[in-house]
Amino acid sequence: AKALERRVYLVHLANADKALLERDFQRTRLELEACPSGQRGWEWMFLEQRMKTIVPLALPGWQKPIFTRDGRRLIAAGVGGGRDENKVKIWDAESGQLLQELKHEAEGQMISVALSPDERQLAGGAKDGSLTLWDLETTMRIWTVHEHTDRFDGLAYSPDGRWIATANHDRTVKVFAASNGGAQWAQIFDHPVRGVSFSSDSKSVAAGFNHGEEHPVLISVATGEIVQRLAHDGAEVPVFSPDGRWIASGDQKGWVSLWKTDGEEWVEAESWPAFDSRILSLDFNAAGSRLACSSYGGVKVLNVEAQEEIALIDAGTLVSWLTLHPTKDRVAIFVKGDLGIQVRDFGQKDPSVIVESTHRSPVRSVKFSPDGEWIAAGSHPVRFGDEETSAPVRILEAGSGRIVSTMGTE
Repeated sequence: AKALERRVYLVHLANADKALLERDFQRTRLELEACPSGQRGWEWMFLEQRMKTIVPLALPGWQKPIFTRDGRRLIAAGVGGGRDENKVKIWDAESGQLLQELKHEAEGQMISVALSPDERQLAGGAKDGSLTLWDLETTMRIWTVHEHTDRFDGLAYSPDGRWIATANHDRTVKVFAASNGGAQWAQIFDHPVRGVSFSSDSKSVAAGFNHGEEHPVLISVATGEIVQRLAHDGAEVPVFSPDGRWIASGDQKGWVSLWKTDGEEWVEAESWPAFDSRILSLDFNAAGSRLACSSYGGVKVLNVEAQEEIALIDAGTLVSWLTLHPTKDRVAIFVKGDLGIQVRDFGQKDPSVIVESTHRSPVRSVKFSPDGEWIAAGSHPVRFGDEETSAPVRILEAGSGRIVSTMGTE
């Protein structure tokens, strides 16, 4: 096992070195992250330092796109860079027409957005650590608070509409009252927080971490106290199933764990060695019956109730982002080596490619619309000194891969 882990490490290290020579900084970062943590030595630290030296600033870009429930509007933050980086934009998904712009009061990129359950308000987190809430009917700013000191790594609106949870690079998780922006509590950790998500009953917040030794936690929304630590080295943010019955978490060694609630606490139902390297993405379908995870080499899909693997998708390269179709046995993935998006049908014995769409710039995230008709794909911008690339957002027809609209420019 140690010899295999070493070979995996050397392959990722060689790929990272090659990507750095080609100035593909996104691929360099992903290859370095995929290196097994127990094998990382001086050569890994040398490459990481070289990347930091070559790239003065990698823009965080916008987080996973948000569709409205009807799938007709798309919301994204910080798209395009430059004069538009401090704005949140809302488009008509099919036509690409810009419907609304919401501007942050200070300069600096907007990073994360979260939509209220009634879709009347939108929260946005900026690179300077400020949090803003807007009224979507009037586009007026309701409040702005400055309670963080660093960039946002996660933002979530509670299903009951009362709370907004934040994960920040300053190593804190905080919960704010949506009504007035009042900070309810803060939890400080030893490492930066990767992201947050609410349980379906709005009583708990889950937080995950980039550091392998920090376990994912569940925090009481009412008290701010840690009510449970999931016995799993965290890498990917714990994900709640839409029905609130399950939590999935992935770690840096390639294991995925499923947790089920008994009404009082979460009990581990299954721990599954999905891959040999870090889990990069997790997603439930709308019914919570399927769970997909990705890593270097491909995607695996799990039947949640039976806790059985039902599909293996061999992509032959790193799959950094995925999204499950809300109702069908289909998954959309970003295939790193080809800079493209594929839709695979895992209901078949051989999960063949049924849709493929090539992109000229690396994709940061993909997301099916709630009705499964569209796929949103957002590119990752990189800044070289004073010069930066743009961050286009594209809407693809899920059945054909045809790009129906583009927001921003390449």
